[in-house]
Amino acid sequence: GYGMMQPLPDVIEHMCPDYAFAGIDYSMGFLTRGCPNNCAWCIVPRKAGPIRPHADIMEFTRHRDVKLMDNNFLALPEYAVEQLTKIRQADLRMDFNQGLDARLIDATMAAHLASVRWIRFVRLACDHKSQMEDVRRAMRHLRAAGGHYREYWCYVLVKEDVDDAYERVLFLESLNITPFAQPYLDWEGTEPTYKQKQFAIWCNRPPIRTTTPWLNYWLQCQQSNRLRRLKEAV
Repeated sequence: GYGMMQPLPDVIEHMCPDYAFAGIDYSMGFLTRGCPNNCAWCIVPRKAGPIRPHADIMEFTRHRDVKLMDNNFLALPEYAVEQLTKIRQADLRMDFNQGLDARLIDATMAAHLASVRWIRFVRLACDHKSQMEDVRRAMRHLRAAGGHYREYWCYVLVKEDVDDAYERVLFLESLNITPFAQPYLDWEGTEPTYKQKQFAIWCNRPPIRTTTPWLNYWLQCQQSNRLRRLKEAV
């Protein structure tokens, strides 16, 4: 059968994707599965279980560019170093598209991350204000280590307190990191609020974010929404 919590047989989990059928020019897969953090908003520990090694980089790699979907790759530091070494030796270009845990990036890990090539972004996550100083410290280590990075990028979880997310966006911009807002969608699929959605639009469209302050943009959204409702009532 199938379902959100239904595990797949190992033969399926470790089957190399048919990239020709998918029509993509990069490889993709998981080096690790699971996460040890148990964040209240995250389904990964329930769905994927505890953090553990899952596959070797060469199991599913058929291109130079590889996109990895690990939820917390750095939570297994010895395995991470082993795989990063193989990635460097094979001269692959990487993208960890779920974001790296800034709390786990010290000077040593930053050096290992800098030793491999990246497709474009180094992606981090800042889901709560308590993580801001961890991001600052991780960025200091990453920049000191150098590396083939074109851009630094960071996910921003947007829950009901949009002001909290706004503070994190301003913080990331001060570090020259591109923020990417993600409105929270709970396990029941409850729609994010209008304000959450508009904040994500404002944040994720640089021509808007860099020219219009959030509070001005939100005021314009409220005015437009009121006019729309008046027209619908006529």
